[in-house]
Amino acid sequence: MKEHDVLCLVTGATSGVGRAVAAGLAKTGVRVILLGRDSRRTEAVRECLAKETSNPRIDAMTADLSDQESVRRFARRFLEEFPVLHVLSLNHGVLLPKRETTADGIEKTWAVNYLSGFMLSGLLLPALRAGSPARILSVVGSPGLLRMTRLGFEEIGETGRYNGFRAIRQSVLARLVFTQEIASRLTGEGVTANVFHPGIVRSGFGRHLPAFLRFLHAAASPLMSRESPTGVWAATDPGLGAVSGAYFVRKRPVLFSSPHVDAEVRKRLWNFSERMTGVVPEFSLTVLRSGSGTDSGRG
Repeated sequence: MKEHDVLCLVTGATSGVGRAVAAGLAKTGVRVILLGRDSRRTEAVRECLAKETSNPRIDAMTADLSDQESVRRFARRFLEEFPVLHVLSLNHGVLLPKRETTADGIEKTWAVNYLSGFMLSGLLLPALRAGSPARILSVVGSPGLLRMTRLGFEEIGETGRYNGFRAIRQSVLARLVFTQEIASRLTGEGVTANVFHPGIVRSGFGRHLPAFLRFLHAAASPLMSRESPTGVWAATDPGLGAVSGAYFVRKRPVLFSSPHVDAEVRKRLWNFSERMTGVVPEFSLTVLRSGSGTDSGRG
């Protein structure tokens, strides 16, 4: 497929990793849809990237990824305008110092960083299948940190003590676990799912750190990159067309194993996510019977 025919949707596209991935993709000549929360800011980034990359085929769309109805409205609009999608790159995220709750009554870090990606992947599957070979990509953190993290399903809905760093670790691990599960369920459908470490990319996360760490982050910021080569490579390299369920670091797959993640955890997260969102993606019954997902998770 020629670059001119490829359509990529990039979330979190107004800053940090999302902007870096969007810029890198635009430089390759593909068509890029930027998804942001604020329409003015997203449009400003679109104009800036169009000039930086000399690619006029960049569009801006908006959605509040903390609001499930907003995600659904966006997905409906996207499918109406773009029935074919080749790359869904999920780069959005928040780091909140204090607990916040969404309009749906869900802890906001979990809702934005994980559930919205689950919803987008499920709701946009028709376009991804139509774009086969297509790719779903999610940005995650370092393997070492994720190996030490456990998904605490019972903690996600509680209103007690809140730890922003633990909340973000859980949401990012959920992205990885979800990716492993959907990769299995999409076997043979022409849609792959992988995660990638973006490298040290300049972002706005530092403003939510404690004062001392915020100072260190600001001091190191000039040394951080404005690019994410691995994120762009994972979306475009033709040699990765059949690779699914992988974890990419510095343009290489790395082995991820954790004592806290197995087939049962993957299935439990999937069912948990379906119940929290009402999004129930459909897959081949043959794949479900032979893979890790043995039912649709409705129960």
